[in-house]
Amino acid sequence: MPLLSMTGYGRATALNRGIRVDVELSSINRRQLDIHVNVPRALSGLEIPVHKEIQRVIGRGRVSGTITVRYTKLDRSNTIRVNRELASAYIHELRETARSLELDGEIPTAALLDLPGVVAYEGVPEDTQQVWPVLSKALRKALRELVAMRKAEGEALAPVLVEQLDVIEKLVGRFLRRAPKVSTMYRKLLAERLERLGVTSDPDDDRLLREVAIFADKADITEELSRLESHLEQTRDMMKGKGGTGKSLDFIAQEISRELNTVGSKANDAQIAQWVVQGKTAVDRFREQVQNIE
Repeated sequence: MPLLSMTGYGRATALNRGIRVDVELSSINRRQLDIHVNVPRALSGLEIPVHKEIQRVIGRGRVSGTITVRYTKLDRSNTIRVNRELASAYIHELRETARSLELDGEIPTAALLDLPGVVAYEGVPEDTQQVWPVLSKALRKALRELVAMRKAEGEALAPVLVEQLDVIEKLVGRFLRRAPKVSTMYRKLLAERLERLGVTSDPDDDRLLREVAIFADKADITEELSRLESHLEQTRDMMKGKGGTGKSLDFIAQEISRELNTVGSKANDAQIAQWVVQGKTAVDRFREQVQNIE
């Protein structure tokens, strides 16, 4: 499975038997799946099926959206109701008023539309069983569009992530080449210090050899470098679709950072410490991008 970004947008429309449904969805970063889709109040019974449909294809992120249901003009024409008794009462009173004020002219029919309560527009009865087939069709189309955009965003992020992994991998190669030299340099440095103090020492002196051996044991980063290589290989496998998710990639990035910290503290070498800083910068950049991976 390719990497999927949590950022995306999808929109779709479905129409059947006088029912039109428009669905608009967008998604952004979130640690968990968080769904906020507005369903018409009269169709609140469809909220659970809508959530289930989204959960079927989206694993993580905040999904927001709106669902709008409309009906044809033919359906709407059946919902207009005119209160004839009230209209008659209005006309009678208005005519009486006009007569008492000695006003000429008849009341225009269009004026009745503005009189309170004369014309009422009743809502179309919302039948969830009729609406759901149309709604689900539009929802699935919008989700396909949303997922396609998330996939495209994920593909765009992949080279950025690989670039940071390459930086860390090159640094591990440097660690491997320099680590064996650290003990030799320490032995030379120790001998130079003794010489400055006026203490003569035999290169094969047991005390000197013992001191160097203790230092070499403390500064040994073989295991850490082995784990770093393993973590990098595992990360690349994840990015190739072998179980890669934003959470798992973020976790293994934390492990890489932890191993780099240990290398820096154990190696006791200025050059390695400088490389460790570069490695941690690369890990931070990697994790920053991973936050947008589902």
